Amino acid sequence: MKQLSWNGLRTVVELELKQRIRSRRWIWALIGWFLVIGGVTTLIILAAATIDPFGGDGWRRSGPLAFGIITLFVLGMGLVIAPTFTATSINGDRNGGTLAIVQATRLSALEIATGKLIAAWLTSAVFLVVALPFIAWSMVLGSISLWQVVVCFLVVFVLVAVVCAIGLGWSALISRPAGSTALTYVAVVSLTILSTGVM
Repeated sequence: MKQLSWNGLRTVVELELKQRIRSRRWIWALIGWFLVIGGVTTLIILAAATIDPFGGDGWRRSGPLAFGIITLFVLGMGLVIAPTFTATSINGDRNGGTLAIVQATRLSALEIATGKLIAAWLTSAVFLVVALPFIAWSMVLGSISLWQVVVCFLVVFVLVAVVCAIGLGWSALISRPAGSTALTYVAVVSLTILSTGVM
């Protein structure tokens, strides 16, 4: 069995990322995401500032609130948007006839699957990068430490990777893209409910 090689992995990741970047829907989704996060952050900060407009600490109170809501938005993105990047990754390529071409190369199944997972994870991570200006804004206003932000978003990054892996697994097991997408969302919702119940 062929081992996982850096060249093979890089090839699959590059192919997947090029395919995604060519899609205009992805660009429009990023623009929409930036506008939504920016609008919500601005509204929260302005609303919190008007609570005590005469030199009080309204501005300072708005920072942690804005940071918490941005974190929830990014977490929601991980649970709702990330599965779409992998839930049809394998069976969609199989139905489109492109998977057979990739399998005919020297790439191993492990390289193909891992490359698809990393590409989907990186694509999802771009949504967090787009939110960074507003995260920095809320950090400055709320005196939130950089360490708190790093820990919080490392957890979100790991969560997004797990959700992408679930979608990729269902995509490999189920032949129909609609079925794998539905099962991915069922799995994510079930895990969310179970983890919330445990907490």
